[in-house]
Amino acid sequence: MNIGRMDHTATLMKNGQVLIVGGMAPDAYSVLSSTELYIPSSNTFVMKGNLKTPLYRHTAILLTDGLSVLIIGGSVRATLFTQPQIYKAGVWHYTLHDMIMRRRYCAAVLLFNGNVLIAGGVDSKSNTLSSVEIFQPDTETFSPVERMTCARSDFTLTRLPTGQVLAVGGQNSLDDECLRVTELYDPITNQWQSTRQLNKARYDHKAVVINNSVLILGGETTDNNYEFTCERYDL
Repeated sequence: MNIGRMDHTATLMKNGQVLIVGGMAPDAYSVLSSTELYIPSSNTFVMKGNLKTPLYRHTAILLTDGLSVLIIGGSVRATLFTQPQIYKAGVWHYTLHDMIMRRRYCAAVLLFNGNVLIAGGVDSKSNTLSSVEIFQPDTETFSPVERMTCARSDFTLTRLPTGQVLAVGGQNSLDDECLRVTELYDPITNQWQSTRQLNKARYDHKAVVINNSVLILGGETTDNNYEFTCERYDL
């Protein structure tokens, strides 16, 4: 890359290029507004336009056109930043409306209808959130929907082949413990429902859909140990 960074995002677009956004600079203090593209055909990184506001610990979601990227949440050092930004046709712009709740360490997923489900995270007072909102790209608006049954941050949201969304693990600031709780969101009924618990509580893990299962890998435990086990959630 042209600039060293951490706590950034990297998003694979349908043209095969990868958009790399923001993050913390090598001095571990400065927050970056710079973005760059990885171009596989030439094996090069090319600088792109800067974010409107520097960000790290944000979330990036590829929209349905496969070339536009929504950036939500995150912060500029101690300040939580609200207004999301969209990368479209090589240009950054703010969304027409702000998010309802300032948050970082949240999770987001693209629904089959093209909307984006945004859930959980941590607010400016380090409280863990159960609130959920939906972003509608056509109007660039955010609307509240049913809360999760459990407040959580550092968790995963995974869209299932059924169209439902699976929320797994995470941690909760109320007891500073990571969670075994999983739940399903149904976009049709706008309801969350608790489902099978993890065998091991974990946060900062990864989740991948494989056929009719969700593979949940690694993460961290309440006692700050790295988790080497994996679990499979069968649909």
